[in-house]
Amino acid sequence: MIKKLGYAAIIAFAVTYCLSFFAPFVSPSSSWIIALLGLAFPYLFTLGLFLAVVLFANSNKLKWLLIFILAPGFLKISLFYRFNEVDKPSLKDADISVLSYNVRSFNRYKWIDSEDIHSDIAQIVKEANPDVLFVQEYYAANKEEHQKIIKAFAEECQLKHHFGYAQKPDGKYSGLFIFSRYPLSKTQASAFSKHMVNGIIEANIRLGDKDLRLINFHLASYQLNTQEEEKLEKDERLKSAIYKLRNGLTNRSTQVELLRQKILESSLSRAVIAAGDLNDTPHSYAYRNLSDFLIDSYRESGSGEGKTYVGKLPGFRIDYIFHSDQLYSLSYKTIRQVKSDHYPVLAQLSVAKDAPQ
Repeated sequence: MIKKLGYAAIIAFAVTYCLSFFAPFVSPSSSWIIALLGLAFPYLFTLGLFLAVVLFANSNKLKWLLIFILAPGFLKISLFYRFNEVDKPSLKDADISVLSYNVRSFNRYKWIDSEDIHSDIAQIVKEANPDVLFVQEYYAANKEEHQKIIKAFAEECQLKHHFGYAQKPDGKYSGLFIFSRYPLSKTQASAFSKHMVNGIIEANIRLGDKDLRLINFHLASYQLNTQEEEKLEKDERLKSAIYKLRNGLTNRSTQVELLRQKILESSLSRAVIAAGDLNDTPHSYAYRNLSDFLIDSYRESGSGEGKTYVGKLPGFRIDYIFHSDQLYSLSYKTIRQVKSDHYPVLAQLSVAKDAPQ
């Protein structure tokens, strides 16, 4: 009986793992449960390796089943961890450096013990010295605070040009912003909701004799609020969490398709840099919709662990710097300073000689 239960458990694991493996190919709108299993893929893969070792030690025939289903998973390792590369091009050849940072509303609700989070973040940006800064979850309580942030980035970080969402009716500034050393033109903003937290902003810059399209994005999160959940009964808490997980997954599937279309339209006539908070891992439907025609700078020139999220469920890589094939990435770095629930990511990019002008 115990032996049969063990076999059943291995078969159940194999089915679960296979469903998680194919999550990037299934829209969450069709099956949000498969998408949810996709989040657990790296953990299921690790568990599968452990089980395979145990079965080998016990000469169990089911070891061959695990080996068969786990083998393709080794090709996914570079999505989450990159080993050091050799013979990288010189950074002197870089044409532009890009920093993407979800600043978590500049510590609006005092999640982090910091007296002046604006100065802390401006210092991180100054040390990174990017030519372009993409900010998600930008927030300023009033016009004075907004101008203070703009001035800090302009004077301390030499990012004198900016574009973002307009002021909200209640006098607050919220959403996404692009800051740049270069003048911005042909700006455009598309909010996914009336709250203006999630959306897309776009702008052009002129780099030498070439135009680049900058696209800053922030897709829907799960909106899991621990303090709010604790007020609910156990059953209600579970229902609320499931509802939010389902909504987050299905909303992103729609949003990423809109984002994909915008990037495709832009990339027909110019090189594109698309960066921001995808709120999804590299093993997801959202990521596959972008990475099948854009280059992930982490996979091209990064090294080590790729995680960018440092919140309640740490370990996820959900912040990205993508670019079209008219560019190539010379270096990628995750700046591991905790001034938000995200790490900022920095890439040095070079413009290929045959990029459209």
